[in-house]
Amino acid sequence: MNLTIGIVIAVVAIVAVGYLIASRYYVASPDEALIVTGRKTKSSIDASGREIADLTNQRVIVGGGVFVIPFVQRLYRLSLASRKIVMQIEAIDINSIPIDVKAVAVVKIGGTETAIRSAAQRFLNQQMADTVQELMAGSLRSVIGSMNVKEIITDREALSTKVLQAAQESLTEQGLTLDTLQVQDISDANGYLESMSAPKVAEVRREAN
Repeated sequence: MNLTIGIVIAVVAIVAVGYLIASRYYVASPDEALIVTGRKTKSSIDASGREIADLTNQRVIVGGGVFVIPFVQRLYRLSLASRKIVMQIEAIDINSIPIDVKAVAVVKIGGTETAIRSAAQRFLNQQMADTVQELMAGSLRSVIGSMNVKEIITDREALSTKVLQAAQESLTEQGLTLDTLQVQDISDANGYLESMSAPKVAEVRREAN
């Protein structure tokens, strides 16, 4: 009888431990990172042989799983999926001509552990889109201010490239990377673009006639 009771208790204990492990083991999906906080500070050796303490108390898991110790550690999920940011801004070119620009940027969190940590510190509890939209809009206005309207209209690829270069450093500091930027529409409320294109339209009509 005592042996039977002992076996039952052992089985129950094994099942309980297995359930605890299963319930506290998390696996990251392909488009997310798991961030575990609360671990003890660890040290590592850099290239020069110096010991460096890791004071972040964070562990980043991408494409794998992790066991989270109850009451000691806490798990957070951070999406790594691309975000589409739509911008509709008013800007002034180098000749002080006001124009309206609509652009779409595709932004995502960088693939390195450093980038994920930086992004997690900033965007776990707030919307990424608002921050990125403000940053990208500022870069777009700055670049437009260094170009004239004709350049902006005829070479949108150059405009996009300059904005990418202007914004990338600030995005990198926040753990983000800019995939693409597409200028979709350029217009103005004063008819400047229409008057600028009038001679070309007239020429096309003459050739058609």
